[in-house]
Amino acid sequence: SQQSADLLDLRDQLILELSQKIDISVLNEDAGSMSIFIGNGQTLVNGSIASTLGTIPSSADPSQDLIVYQGLSSPVDISGSLRGGGELGALLEFRDQLLKDTRNDLGRIAIALADTFNTQHSNGMDLNGNLGGDFFSVASPKVLSFAGNPGTASITTSISDVGVLTRSDYTLAFDGSSWRLSSDSGTVSGAVADASPANTTLTFEGITLTIDGVASSPAAGDQYRIKPTSGGAGSFNVAISDPLLISAAAPVRSATSLNNLGTTAITAGVVTDVTNPALLNTVTLTFDTPPGTFRSTSNVTVGTTVFAAGAAIPYSNGMRIDSNGWQTTLSGVPQGNDVLTVESNAGGKGDSRNVLLLANLQTSGTLDNGNSNYQEAYSVLVGRVASQTASADTQREAAQSLLIQAQGRRDAKSAVNLDEEAADLVRYQQAYEAASRVISTTQTLFNALIEATR
Repeated sequence: SQQSADLLDLRDQLILELSQKIDISVLNEDAGSMSIFIGNGQTLVNGSIASTLGTIPSSADPSQDLIVYQGLSSPVDISGSLRGGGELGALLEFRDQLLKDTRNDLGRIAIALADTFNTQHSNGMDLNGNLGGDFFSVASPKVLSFAGNPGTASITTSISDVGVLTRSDYTLAFDGSSWRLSSDSGTVSGAVADASPANTTLTFEGITLTIDGVASSPAAGDQYRIKPTSGGAGSFNVAISDPLLISAAAPVRSATSLNNLGTTAITAGVVTDVTNPALLNTVTLTFDTPPGTFRSTSNVTVGTTVFAAGAAIPYSNGMRIDSNGWQTTLSGVPQGNDVLTVESNAGGKGDSRNVLLLANLQTSGTLDNGNSNYQEAYSVLVGRVASQTASADTQREAAQSLLIQAQGRRDAKSAVNLDEEAADLVRYQQAYEAASRVISTTQTLFNALIEATR
């Protein structure tokens, strides 16, 4: 009947729409029914019985949803088997591969920028005469406990070396006697440490992970997800809003006395340890007579030799000295009683030495073991995304061609050919006209016969 044909057409249209959302297999059954399968063979439709799909948060990361099959028993995670086709499979593949790697890689660059910039900024002095603070803020690595962990281990992480950070996430698991670490890329594996030490510290791929064995109660089956860089880009912010807090100047400056008779010179000085409590103390270097030696008001290191304050230090042209967390170079020909000083640079408003060092970070090898700067690492990221996008576009075009061919084969058997139907209408019309003429001719002959017999 017409109603049955309409229902079959509607069924076929719904199956077509379903196949656009998810990869399916269709099996025609007896009596016109059919079964539809998805994933690894899960039955979505069996005759008049239909199952459903749903989502639940991932046990490893609650922010990620899993696609589950609502079968007769408990829900079954089928996310991994849905990546073969359909919009849903494409979205899962995009989220778990391209999006994850790109977000982690962008976070890695953001963390490296914040870390290196903050380190150099802290080596300078602001207009208030204080050492610089953090210029940028960025989130710490995430440690996520798997849902249902039987134990309560205490785990903390931090970034220890941005130069060797990767875009990988990690899984830390406890088997009852030892912790084991694995990476998404497979580059880190093996036993971390047994459970006996009170505290276990592990450093790997730029990350320091600490397991507190005193405050922890780990149990066999515990798992934790370590995400070092995923939140780096999203949490990246400027931490300074007052221009007076920008540490443009170096914290120390050097000077030669106006009374010096020699040609002795001293470089401006470079900070080597900003945490040294005596960094901003004034240090005076006075040459002896004869000027082959000089004496310092603070301890001085020349090479590997440490000279106590007041001790005679042999002088040589171009010698480098270290003291109180700074380093400088002496040169020239001194005279007896010549004086050189290194002191706090408070009030040094015309000094831009630290700004220049901050600017130089742009071209410094910061990432990938010192082989890439920020721009190079970002260019690699963009190139990888562009390459994968082009590859996906090529696959889409190939799939589109296969779809057109399949639709053509289907239409050749079951679809309506408008040209053929139009030709049939013309043929039927001509047959009707011919039959009408036969009837008309027959009626004329019959009338003539009747008239002839009267």
